[in-house]
Amino acid sequence: MNSVPTIPPAGQNNIWYQYTSSSAALVFVHGILSDSRSCWLHVDRHDGRKNVYWPELVRTDRRFGDPSIFLGGYYTAVDAGPYEVKDCAAELFSAMNRVDEHGIPAVMSKRRIVFVCHSTGGIVVRYLLESQYAAFREKQVGLVLMASPSYGSALADRLQWLTKFYYQQLGAQLEWGSWSLRDLDTRFKTLVSERRIPGLVGVEAYENHFIFHRTWLPDRRLVVTAESAGRYFGAPIQLRGTDHFSAVKPDGLRHPSHEVLVDFWSKHFATEGPKPDHIPARPAGEAYGLELIALDHRHQYLNDDGDFRMEIDYTVRNGTQFGVNLLLPDWTSFFVGDAEDLRRRSRVEVRVLGKVSNLFTVTLEQCSYASIRTSKVDGVAVDLTRIRWHPRVEPALGAGETLKYALVITTTGTEKAAFSEKGSAAGFATPYSTTQVSFRAEAPKGHRFDPGVLVPSLRTEGGSPVALPSSPQPALADQDRAIVWSLTGDAVTPNVQYIARLRIVNERASSDSGL
Repeated sequence: MNSVPTIPPAGQNNIWYQYTSSSAALVFVHGILSDSRSCWLHVDRHDGRKNVYWPELVRTDRRFGDPSIFLGGYYTAVDAGPYEVKDCAAELFSAMNRVDEHGIPAVMSKRRIVFVCHSTGGIVVRYLLESQYAAFREKQVGLVLMASPSYGSALADRLQWLTKFYYQQLGAQLEWGSWSLRDLDTRFKTLVSERRIPGLVGVEAYENHFIFHRTWLPDRRLVVTAESAGRYFGAPIQLRGTDHFSAVKPDGLRHPSHEVLVDFWSKHFATEGPKPDHIPARPAGEAYGLELIALDHRHQYLNDDGDFRMEIDYTVRNGTQFGVNLLLPDWTSFFVGDAEDLRRRSRVEVRVLGKVSNLFTVTLEQCSYASIRTSKVDGVAVDLTRIRWHPRVEPALGAGETLKYALVITTTGTEKAAFSEKGSAAGFATPYSTTQVSFRAEAPKGHRFDPGVLVPSLRTEGGSPVALPSSPQPALADQDRAIVWSLTGDAVTPNVQYIARLRIVNERASSDSGL
């Protein structure tokens, strides 16, 4: 790209201001009735040579290194009518996944993304992150909310007549405590507390005085208050000497908003970290460029000491016109609260299956263990350890090519509960759209599953029950030595935890007791 970028014309959004080889990208997202030019441009009324464009200020500030800078946005106008938050988020997310007309990779090819959001832009990005969190799970994500009315603005209440006259839904959604903002507020708090995007960090800031300010007249109201601005990442920062608009128009390096951004970047993103030797042109899965054709789970309980083997087979197809090296990130959880303990007792491997096994090599780009607290099993909070992985294929999977590969986890002593009186649980979930999922759990030799304990449960990651009346049920097979569960077509629902309560009993003991 050009070494000296130009400020975009009015109304132009979703373009690269600067693209570099850095693994990090800053994404500036404007507010309502604004764009990527006017939102961030400080205009000196006396000397145009002193105008300052915030993305340019960041680009030339050596403390940021050399990150890519993307000018994100969405359609917003007084007469935008029914174009609301979800539409704005969809527009922005699509742009972040799109290779531009010059062949420059999409924003989502970056491993580290920092959103700098003004006002309504923060609401749009929070909606995007909450609704598309699977796309950001394996990324480091920063969220800088500048004067963003996370719970609405009383000023929007006073402009009801305007939004109603134009049927301006985006403006209506900004009213203080509106139903849509309350709902998003709750869902985003859940996303943060449950660490659905483990690498998410953020900071919130708000203006110091009202838009029309006089030195000797006290401000009795703000467009965005501390209560509305600070809801997710600790106490909000008040930006000295700013109003709602000047808060995102720094006039120099010592402007409070720029200082907040510098401090946030220095704390969380200043270290570049290892650079991958390949940056995919677009992300995989619904966010990664790969189609998940089929998913097969096989759980093997090896003995009553709790040794265990899990194999997950993925069949994927590259649906893009570009080569793909990074495959689908995924995860599973074990009933072990100590992450380091599970790491010592487990082994994770990945391999290619089928006739092309001699043509491709699959390795683990990333594998991590993290302790989590969840209620996804039966609504009761428990401590688990989550294993996350992200495979890599060499050479790159070509356009239209199909690959089948397996992720295998073996553990020692982790599944003793399955042989106890209380029993345990097993199941599967996927964040990706697919039309074929199979699950099979096998008891060790001389054992079988207790038919009286097999109870299915469908829940969200947070533990809320999910009602899918037409969903197939798990069944016993091979004289109760296996549990099978198959879903096809519309029966496969992404982000639903398909869980089966189970107990394994000794065949001899169970026959003696009349089971």
